[in-house]
Amino acid sequence: MKKVFLILFLVLAATSSSALTGLSIGLKGGIATNLNLPDFQYPIEELNKMNLIGGQVKISSVPLIDVIGTAEYVWRTKKTNLPFIEDYRVHDFVLTASIVYPYEMRVITPYAGIGISQHFLGFDASLPGVPLPASFEVPGDEHSFGYHLLVGVNLSFPVFPISLNGEFRAFWFDTAKERSRYNTLTAGFYYSFM
Repeated sequence: MKKVFLILFLVLAATSSSALTGLSIGLKGGIATNLNLPDFQYPIEELNKMNLIGGQVKISSVPLIDVIGTAEYVWRTKKTNLPFIEDYRVHDFVLTASIVYPYEMRVITPYAGIGISQHFLGFDASLPGVPLPASFEVPGDEHSFGYHLLVGVNLSFPVFPISLNGEFRAFWFDTAKERSRYNTLTAGFYYSFM
């Protein structure tokens, strides 16, 4: 967590005081796919896609690069056939900081970059009062530092302060048993302060 804030502070300190004209804020939504969460394997065999919502901030006043920060919540709730668990929810609250290189064009701006992330991964279950079998272990919450790669495209129109964006990210982060990973596909918008 300290690393994320340190990088954001250094980038903000390197920009000039008049650089706030390059500030954009927005919202995003999408899905997380290709889940590999070794610490949350049982009873999650059927967990294929997770929902995602979040907020995003972009600073585009630094020469040649943009800095993107996000706060995202990824989750999925599933019913089970187990007598001792009615349903369960896997969730991940993620804070990210990314540096991207935009290829500026007239209306469409593709970009690619790398970043760091802090994951707060958790598991919640509804227990109907039936005791858990001795062989069943409820996973605990985990806090993990990770990395990601991203590619995306921004669609903006001259003199209009709202732009649209689509993005793909590949996350990987260490958890107690082994490395976890998933991908996200999102669509969102930015409001730019001109």
